[in-house]
Amino acid sequence: MSRGCVDILNVSPYVLGGLRASLRLIALAEASHTGVLMGTTQELNLGTAAVAHLGAAARVLDYPSDNTGPRLYTDDVVKQPVAYEDGYLLVPSGVGLGVEVDEALLEEKTGAMSWTFGANLAGLLDRTPSGPAPADEV
Repeated sequence: MSRGCVDILNVSPYVLGGLRASLRLIALAEASHTGVLMGTTQELNLGTAAVAHLGAAARVLDYPSDNTGPRLYTDDVVKQPVAYEDGYLLVPSGVGLGVEVDEALLEEKTGAMSWTFGANLAGLLDRTPSGPAPADEV
């Protein structure tokens, strides 16, 4: 990065392994004068709340981000969604990430999951109608 090979780092805690790793990358970007934006995988409210806190803790954010996943989905597993005001994601206040999981909704939405790493390229089979597909069909 110090040779100008990278203009902007798209920091996504979902790819980097969490908030702490993301803060380390943001510090590296700041030290190398590289721009930063908050990445997204169009997550639900829990992930978006985490990104809001990450953005609040980051020393630099040089570009707008599009952490609007909760606006794209019709359902979620939190009691109250994250809030936006004038186009800005507000940092939730309260315990933990500031959003409360609705345990009944979470249980209702939980589906069968199986890991297949090493058996095929799909890796994760999630919420298939009749259970996981056989490895030779994936």
